[in-house]
Amino acid sequence: MADEMSTASMRVLWLRPTTGKNISVGRERIAEHLERRGVTVDVRDATGWDAVDAARAAFVGRYDAIVGTARAGLYVGYPLAVLGRLGFVADIADPIDQIRDLPDLLFRTFNWYELSVLRRTSQRAAVYESTRNRLAAHGLSTTPVENGVDFDKFADPEASVVRQTESILTEAGVDVDKPIAMYVGGLSTTYYLFDILGASERCSDWQFVFLGEGPLAEMLRDANNELENVFYLGSFDYDLIPGFLSHASAGLCLVGIEQPLKVLEYGAAGLPTIGMHGGLSDRFSEDQLLFVDPSPESVATSLDDLRTDPSLAKKYGENLREEAKLHSWADIADIYYELLEASLS
Repeated sequence: MADEMSTASMRVLWLRPTTGKNISVGRERIAEHLERRGVTVDVRDATGWDAVDAARAAFVGRYDAIVGTARAGLYVGYPLAVLGRLGFVADIADPIDQIRDLPDLLFRTFNWYELSVLRRTSQRAAVYESTRNRLAAHGLSTTPVENGVDFDKFADPEASVVRQTESILTEAGVDVDKPIAMYVGGLSTTYYLFDILGASERCSDWQFVFLGEGPLAEMLRDANNELENVFYLGSFDYDLIPGFLSHASAGLCLVGIEQPLKVLEYGAAGLPTIGMHGGLSDRFSEDQLLFVDPSPESVATSLDDLRTDPSLAKKYGENLREEAKLHSWADIADIYYELLEASLS
């Protein structure tokens, strides 16, 4: 390991779970800001067979440090860092409950291995308070980090992006002059998409637009064909998402974690956002999100409230936008810069 190396000339391999090309792009945003400081960052997937390519890259890429994002990136990255005598930063971006639905023996095995890795590395970044508390109970300190947002990109998207996304929406049959409830992200049961679809059958005045990829994509394609106010457009490059959100009237995020990326993006876009009680209500206030129980009835009621009361929609959109202003990827990248620097000492 090059102890005397300037961080600004460092080459970093950042390993993350394989989630899809346009899903969980937060680590790429951090990498972009690190690169502006002169750090070369190679972000690679590490789940399943992708781990083979990650290992090959680690051995031939002449890297100086590895960042391993939980779960797969952490599990694969640490032994590669040990074998290559590289600096290592553990990045716990999601709580362990993310894999709680695994068979008990498998879950306990992963939990044991994760704790073993974290005990052997001193540079640990943790996004969620529940993770920090869990590790503190095992005597492990962490550096708090948060998710961020490219505020200006979402608050004032490029005119060409707005026009391009309007064309995509219009060609799909969406009327951009009528209310649009938009969901952006992974397509899994974690996000209560069945309940959102149930709400669509109770809200004929709203159009429901889904952007993303995941195991429920086929179900959404079927809904797109069967329900006249449901539109599944597929997955799009990150740079187009601000344009799509500029056409939306509300954001949807039903998930039991504290700070998913999409909420701050909705906020920067000025969208009133419907969230669910639980993790989100630990992080955001009743004045920033409209909290519901994850049911078709409660989602439909909140959407009707937003449609019939423009002042309510404006208040929630402005409040969440003010919160989004406080969370910059550049500031978060500064924390990782310091952790990388410490990993080389």
